[in-house]
Amino acid sequence: MKNLPAALRRLFSPSETKRQLTLAAAVGVGTGVATGLFLRLVEIVQFWPAVGGRGRLFSLTLNWPLLLVLPAIGGLLCGAVLQFGDSTVKGTGTPEILHAIRRKGGLIGGRYTALKTLASVFTVCSGGAAGPEAPMVTFGAGLGSWAGRKLGISAVDLHTLVAAGAAAGFAAVFNAPIAGVLFAIEVLLKEFTSGAFAIVMLATVSASVTTHLILGERVFVEVPSTYAFHNIRELGFYFALAVLAALFAKLFVATSLAVEKRFEKGVASPMARAALGGLILGALALWLPQALGNGRVVIPDLIRAESSSPWAWALLIALLFGKMVACPLTVGSGGSGGIFIPYLLMGAALGGLVGRGVSALVPWAAPSGAYMLVGMGAVFAGVTFAPFTAIILLFELTRDYSIVLPLMFTAGITVMVARAIDPLSFEGHKLLKKGVRLNEHPELRVLEKYHVRDIMSRSVRAVPQDYSLRQLANFIVAGPHTGYPVVDPEGRPVGLLTPIEMQDAFGDQSAPLRELTARDIMRPRFPTISPDEPIEHAIRRMHEFGTDHVLVIDPAAPAKIAGIVTQSDVLGIYRRFFE
Repeated sequence: MKNLPAALRRLFSPSETKRQLTLAAAVGVGTGVATGLFLRLVEIVQFWPAVGGRGRLFSLTLNWPLLLVLPAIGGLLCGAVLQFGDSTVKGTGTPEILHAIRRKGGLIGGRYTALKTLASVFTVCSGGAAGPEAPMVTFGAGLGSWAGRKLGISAVDLHTLVAAGAAAGFAAVFNAPIAGVLFAIEVLLKEFTSGAFAIVMLATVSASVTTHLILGERVFVEVPSTYAFHNIRELGFYFALAVLAALFAKLFVATSLAVEKRFEKGVASPMARAALGGLILGALALWLPQALGNGRVVIPDLIRAESSSPWAWALLIALLFGKMVACPLTVGSGGSGGIFIPYLLMGAALGGLVGRGVSALVPWAAPSGAYMLVGMGAVFAGVTFAPFTAIILLFELTRDYSIVLPLMFTAGITVMVARAIDPLSFEGHKLLKKGVRLNEHPELRVLEKYHVRDIMSRSVRAVPQDYSLRQLANFIVAGPHTGYPVVDPEGRPVGLLTPIEMQDAFGDQSAPLRELTARDIMRPRFPTISPDEPIEHAIRRMHEFGTDHVLVIDPAAPAKIAGIVTQSDVLGIYRRFFE
């Protein structure tokens, strides 16, 4: 008890850890408030009294011209944000967050966050086949980035805070704080540390509680108590569902990428592109009204309907392939919104088809609703390559544990088959277009946290271009490096000297040694890099030019050398772990 006052002082005294946790909680609360308001706005717009004081905005009660043009109007408004604001706010936003974490030091601008939210309002509220999870994930990530930069936290901690904010948005939309934590670790950070876990967990819990206070209790799917796993022989049916889910997930990814590429090549104007995508979506909705919206209200209706009538089969097939087209039409044409909920709807439709087939063959099998729930998680896992997130998300959405065992089995098989078909997830393909590969090796992920400015040497010894060989020899012997930049009288880099050039000069007996200068023997082509580029790029430049160092040139002052990066500087990153 003697040490109790000292322990209390340590508990309440300021520290970097406490500051980060407080910041994570604040980001979670802010994201929760924004999510609650956004979801309430979508609910007001999409569920206003359509006919006779009742109904939904996107239903058969509307006349067909309105059903046709509403998505086009939303696309036009969203396209205006892209054309006159920021063209990068289109799509789901997750690849942009990954790019910010891995290549931009966690920097997500406030303008981008605001425009992303505005574009998503137009897309989601007008009936685009996209959900609210993307803008809220982006909002949370942007809020975390802004708060972390304002308080001057380190680059590594800023990465974690950005991921925590994104996880808070995910958790608040789905009311799934545990799945939000796994989303941050499994999809965004790709690694697990106790410090990151605590920060992300506090953000997701704060966001979920805040949104709950605004919207009240929410259960995504009410599950009948009859859903249970009783017979091990059913694993064979779930295996078939897993293979089908993997095939469908890869088909969806290929369709999405193809549709986006077609829109980008065929239509130049972002406004015209997004409006055309909305118009085609409206035409599809004349045949299948459920193509509009993200499918949040359709999933419970499907699971509750245990009918095996012929029309139910047709509806499931129409939903499966109709939504597979509707989502790419929305996000591929320039719309802004999430497609996690559409993943779940397509998975429910696929699982329903398999479940109805199984029920027709073996009456002792679980009801088709159980296969719908498992299909939801399987398709989600097959597209995102995040099986743990999918498993916990379904558990939190349904509050039912009985499907967890078949879901774990199915999601695992789905990811294995999907990876065998194509090793890149949907986000992986989108990042690859930006020149970023989702590295799976921990050694490479260490480098992704650092940029050239973090390790470069700012004090650079340069060789004047008129130095003789004797002067060069004395200069190199007195210096710490094996190679040096060559500069003109104004200090501008004109070449590079390495031991190779020196050996060639002294080994050439035909050349008059006394007359040679640094400019005569230097290599005129040399690698350069900007301070804001990732270290991975510096390593590639060294390899391309066959050197062990690369010059750092600031684009704002290209006539001067800002620094130098050597192989020793890169290895220094790993030495920090042993200090």
